[in-house]
Amino acid sequence: MFRYILAASVCLMVIPKDVSSAVFYDPYKNGNRDINDDIQFYLYTKKNRDSPYFLLPENNENYANSPFDPSFPTIIFSHGFTGSALSHSAQSIKNAYLDNGEFNVILICWKSLAAKPWYLKAVRSVPVVGKYSAKLIKWLEYKEAISLSALHVIGFSLGSHVGAFIGEELARNRSEKIGRITGLDPAGPAFDKLSISSNGLDKDDAAFVDIIHTNSRTFGMRLAVGHADFYMNYGKSQPGCSFFSLSCSHFRAWEYYSESAFHPCGFPSERCNTWKPQISDCSRSQIYMGVATNRKTEGIYNVNTNSAYPFAKSSINLPNSIEVASPKGMTTLSLIDAAESGVYDLSSYCISGNLSRIDGNNSWINSINEITTEDNNELRQDDNFAHQVGGVPTGDDIHIMMMK
Repeated sequence: MFRYILAASVCLMVIPKDVSSAVFYDPYKNGNRDINDDIQFYLYTKKNRDSPYFLLPENNENYANSPFDPSFPTIIFSHGFTGSALSHSAQSIKNAYLDNGEFNVILICWKSLAAKPWYLKAVRSVPVVGKYSAKLIKWLEYKEAISLSALHVIGFSLGSHVGAFIGEELARNRSEKIGRITGLDPAGPAFDKLSISSNGLDKDDAAFVDIIHTNSRTFGMRLAVGHADFYMNYGKSQPGCSFFSLSCSHFRAWEYYSESAFHPCGFPSERCNTWKPQISDCSRSQIYMGVATNRKTEGIYNVNTNSAYPFAKSSINLPNSIEVASPKGMTTLSLIDAAESGVYDLSSYCISGNLSRIDGNNSWINSINEITTEDNNELRQDDNFAHQVGGVPTGDDIHIMMMK
């Protein structure tokens, strides 16, 4: 019921493509504003993980003095309604990445535009935040600090649609798109395509768009709009959340995603035939929700979780260390440690890991379908097996976790 009341309150609102006017930027005409105050960029790296550096677009001195490292992958995150760069969602995502590798993590802070109780103002500010954030990204591209195809933008709730406008702006007048946009329970009211706007996040906004649905009953989008849509526990509400706690199921989206950085294979999925998944029309797949989701993934999936932390159903790490030599992008991995039996049945395990390059770069590996061995699906202590990761220079180190 709450969802329909909220939807009715925005039924006359249209989100225009032209967001450059002062009237649009300040819909309630509450005086002159400085966009640099209303939208800020908090940069975190391992060097300053507890103290943000404030990046300024098109400011060479500011960039030169920053801890930004072009050799590291860049993650950009946007909070949602009532949030900020210091809110639990933003800090959880930041910590999840920095605990697992070297990254530039940029948190978009637009808290004054997203402040409660004015949801309509926050919605109408989304295109402005997206466009201004795209300005920063274009400048970082100009500085050769980032590659658009390698960029990963993540948004929670309304922040997911900030990602959509970032993607749309960056793709304007060129064919290249952002490599990946992840929507963590994208806000439904005013954006759900059963509602009134077609300008929300969808698969046209990046080369790969994955959506995590946790609260379609109230705050989240219902329809499958990405290349890959993961409906957590069938997407309406989450186990362990009280009916009277309106935000609990919505917040689970960033909680699940953050946990997946520590357990990339902890959230196995079932492939479903419809965006309204039922138990009868889903079957087991080898696709995993989260940080390590393969960017070639397409379709609709259900993911079952525990009702309390740890939410991952498969979160037990087996102690494996892998050494690697990698000619021409085909990486041959040698198993160092084995299970007590000395044999792994690959059909029962997810193989995933963090590729640590010599130059400090990091990327995730998650492609059990591309594992091959001499002995079909059995991996023994002395076996070698091939893992196609593409373009990996010789001499890199790969650390693999195997989970049942």
